Amino acid sequence: MKMPNANAPMHETFSAQNTEPYRFADEARHEAALREADELVCLRNRNQRFSGLHLNRDFSEGPVIVRVGSMNSASTTESQKYTAYQYAAAFPENPVISIDLPSHGGSDRHTIVQRAERLIKKSGSLTAHAEAKAVHAYLPNASEYIIIGDSFGAQLVPEFAIKIGELGLKPLLIMGFDMTGVNYFNTRKTFLRMNKARKSGHSAYHDGEANGRLDEAFEDFCAEMNQLSSNERVYNPFHVGKRDPVFTLLSLLRSSTNSESGMNALEKSLKCNEDMIAAMVSGGLSKICNWKKIQGRVELMKQMYGDRLSWDVWPEDSHSMSIAPQQPRSAAFAKHIVDTRLTY
Repeated sequence: MKMPNANAPMHETFSAQNTEPYRFADEARHEAALREADELVCLRNRNQRFSGLHLNRDFSEGPVIVRVGSMNSASTTESQKYTAYQYAAAFPENPVISIDLPSHGGSDRHTIVQRAERLIKKSGSLTAHAEAKAVHAYLPNASEYIIIGDSFGAQLVPEFAIKIGELGLKPLLIMGFDMTGVNYFNTRKTFLRMNKARKSGHSAYHDGEANGRLDEAFEDFCAEMNQLSSNERVYNPFHVGKRDPVFTLLSLLRSSTNSESGMNALEKSLKCNEDMIAAMVSGGLSKICNWKKIQGRVELMKQMYGDRLSWDVWPEDSHSMSIAPQQPRSAAFAKHIVDTRLTY
């Protein structure tokens, strides 16, 4: 991985041109991480089970890196396995946990109270709290956490940190990439644009030599996983709708992404955890985390929390910044923040 240029803007430092995908140099570590990425684990609290991944299992001393899953993603997919691998290779001495949303992957369905909260408050706080308790139960000796997410996963990250603090544990850092729940938008028009982007294959992220190099790294990972895996797992995001039609209906009619609940949770999380820092990233082209709409509030929050809150805008990125081949950029940014801003 290239060393970040301290004088370059963040969006240039962590662009496709300046990012190399992470890979364990030790072949034994690499093969172990592939096997771990292919093995689903079950994380559970008293009432609910979540599917997920656990990489770097032989390392338990450092803070836990938790990746909170987003909508229509699952640990059964090559995309999420690759994401987990990138963070595991970026943080080779830290346990890395990926956890799926309810009704996603092999997780239990949403509970009645989680659905009710979505309907009434347009919030996912109870989902995040349940996930936090499940991770703590799975790694009961862990005490320090770095919590990261994309999109709706990023919206849950502050609430996850709140529950971690309430459990007597220490959230050191939260990070979100193009977090939802920061402003109101026209749900129908915005999601039509997003679906159009998906159908076109997120074309902007596959153009040029640099993006091609990131695509090739992901394809090589998928090829290795296909050789390793004895059980092919097929995952279709429409399975969520079949398993949990009520949740799907609420997502369309009362979407918690179309709210300010994520922004409110971020403020609350910083107030509740006085030693915790937050590093957020928005795509300048995103219609979900619309920087023009939220810039004023973000600037007020930065004045209030000072160096504890950073919020970078990557001007050429859209909400599709979280697709799998681009995850080395996010992992590199996370490593930079940990190396330069955290002391533990």
